Amino acid sequence: MSCLVCNHSLPADLIKEETIVCPHCKITTLSSLLNTKLVCHVLVKTEKGIHNYTCFNDAVESYLRKINHPVPLADIPIDDLKLLLLKAGKQDMIADKTAKIIAQYL
Repeated sequence: MSCLVCNHSLPADLIKEETIVCPHCKITTLSSLLNTKLVCHVLVKTEKGIHNYTCFNDAVESYLRKINHPVPLADIPIDDLKLLLLKAGKQDMIADKTAKIIAQYL
């Protein structure tokens, strides 16, 4: 989870409370309003070899929409999400080769 204001990741032990004070920007908010921050490292196999890319929330959510997955990203257990991505097979995507980031699944 991450802070709504500064986007810093928050320690899991703080998130168990109903309200949370961000240790970075000191804002107080309800834990239920925090953002889910996800970073996936994905290996992409092409005809030129294997490449390492990073996916953030938006890219993973575009993949979930593509496969018509009914559960929101924040509610998918990490092990289930890993399995969904491992079983993805051949995919079309928009990727920034310089930054090594997958922007969107098509």
